[in-house]
Formats: sequence, C-alpha cells, structure tokens
Amino acid sequence: MEKLNVAIVDDNPLILNTLDELINAEDGLSVIGKADNGADAINMIVDTTPDIVLLDLVMPKIDGISVVEKVKSEHTFLKNPAFIILSAVGGEQMTEDAFKAGANYYLMKPFDKEILVNKIRHIGKLPNK
Repeated sequence: MEKLNVAIVDDNPLILNTLDELINAEDGLSVIGKADNGADAINMIVDTTPDIVLLDLVMPKIDGISVVEKVKSEHTFLKNPAFIILSAVGGEQMTEDAFKAGANYYLMKPFDKEILVNKIRHIGKLPNK
C-alpha cells in the first residue's frame, strides 16, 4: 500500500503532538517532519519533501501564508507538497489569501479528526477507510 508522507507545522506543542499521534495511527499515513515556526518549516519541507503539509497560519518568525508562498515559488520539487491550512483564525480575507498562495484546503480549529484524515487521503489520492 502506498504511504502518504505528512509534515506538521504548528507553534502549539499540544496540537503538534496530537496531530503527530493522529496521523501516525492511520494506515497509509506517516509523519516525516514537524516544525514549530515558519522558518524551520521551510527548511523541514525542503529536507523531507512531504506529500502533504498541515500548516498553522499564525506562527513565529514566518507566517503560514508566507511559508506556502516561499515553498511554491522558491523551491523546485519533483512533486510539490499539498498544503492543508489548520487555523483558529478565520475570515474571508485570510482564507482567500491562503488559497491565492497555493493552499489546497482550509480547516478551522477545532476540527473534526475524521474530516481531517479524509481530506489528507483525498488530497493525497489515497482511498478513505
């Protein structure tokens, strides 16, 4: 079975660890990198080349939208990662900016774990359980 490699970026350690446990408990999904700020996120994404990045918007050093823009515009990958934004910050402008930058999906915190896993599988083209 094909595996989807997932990277997680969030400045909240509780969310970072919860997402890590959630993803690693799922068949076909594997966490290959974690970061707690935007600057480290870019380096981690370049180093690990994940299939999907779960990304918070409001973070230290570099915000999530800038992370998406930098990865999409400055780095060449055989396969660009898909970005799923997980944010407590909503609003039409923020959502629109995230999609303009290249995000594939936007999910508000708190989110339903099953919906998140299904979106990861859908975007990564893995069948749902």
